[in-house]
Amino acid sequence: MRYLVLGSGLMGRAAAFDLLRHDDTKELVLADIDESNLKSVADFLDDSRVKSVVLDAKDKDQVLEVMKGIDSVMSCISYTLNYDLTKAAIKSGANFCDLGGNNTVVAKQFTLSEEAEKANVTVIPDCGFAPGVVSIFVENGASKLDTVEEIHIRVGGLPQDPKPPLNYSLIFSVQGLTNEYIEIVEVIRDGKLTKIEPLTEIEEIEFPEPFGKLEAFQTSGGTSTLPQTFLGKVKELDYKTIRYIGHCEKMKAILDLGFKSYDKIDFQGNKISPREFLETMLVKNLTHENTKDLSLMRIEVIGIKDKKKMKITYQVIDYYDEENNLTSMMRMTSYPAAIIARMMAIGDIKKKGVVRQEYNVPSDLMLEELRKRNVNIEYKEEEIN
Repeated sequence: MRYLVLGSGLMGRAAAFDLLRHDDTKELVLADIDESNLKSVADFLDDSRVKSVVLDAKDKDQVLEVMKGIDSVMSCISYTLNYDLTKAAIKSGANFCDLGGNNTVVAKQFTLSEEAEKANVTVIPDCGFAPGVVSIFVENGASKLDTVEEIHIRVGGLPQDPKPPLNYSLIFSVQGLTNEYIEIVEVIRDGKLTKIEPLTEIEEIEFPEPFGKLEAFQTSGGTSTLPQTFLGKVKELDYKTIRYIGHCEKMKAILDLGFKSYDKIDFQGNKISPREFLETMLVKNLTHENTKDLSLMRIEVIGIKDKKKMKITYQVIDYYDEENNLTSMMRMTSYPAAIIARMMAIGDIKKKGVVRQEYNVPSDLMLEELRKRNVNIEYKEEEIN
């Protein structure tokens, strides 16, 4: 198999690492505009199957050239480029997946489904952690019930050693973070698709020690296509992000001061974008040296099985990988996407077009693959009142 990983940042590094664990990976093309970053990742991977290519992902001709002969493309760069990259992959005849995170971009990608099907190509957007593999966990739980009534998803990436004032460290794209905190949230309430504001409806959530009590609140994008998939089938579906207590209130106060917009304003004779300025300051102040992180996930799928009301719970507590020097967020985001990239390449996913992962990724196989990578998945099935 020949793979193309676009982006040699944290997520691209982990994706390449995962794809190279397979003997049938004949070549892995790693492409990025930053040559020094490419060299750093190539040195880290230390594998003769890696081919580094300096690439401007906005250059359509260059992108088409590098996609030639590729079985699966994985985009680990900004979601803003994913629509054009999807078009290029279809034209090249390469399967495509990305880390997504923006509902508007994903909706545009789905308009290309007929083109992808005609080209015999599979495209799966939103293949990271959340959005991403949480949808596959949900499908796995739903498949064990006769009918589903409620779906509740709680996910967070946290520093093991939190530092004030926000008790948070940047462990993925800052644009992805602000997108989650600013864009409108889609949930299902009382069986109806409902739009609500992010950074609202704070709840207390408890995990085993040493975590104890944390907070969870509404954020955008984590459910991907789940609201559309389960509309008319469930009464409730929601997704909340987990943080250390107090984070949401502080972040909301900052954003409410006028930092949500990319539209430029006048500042001392210069034009600046409030949101770009905020993102710059977040990178500067929340990028901590040698940050060791962890990922928390709890998904509850509630419904009826054999005429009894049941709750199925999946829980993951995943830590920084000391042996391979990979953050937990790299593992939980890039590993599922890399698994999907390979599933498309070897034919485990057969459906062509732009498709939803909750319908088309074999969920038992995904959970099995994650366990092979030492992701500890706790499963509980219980009768409730």
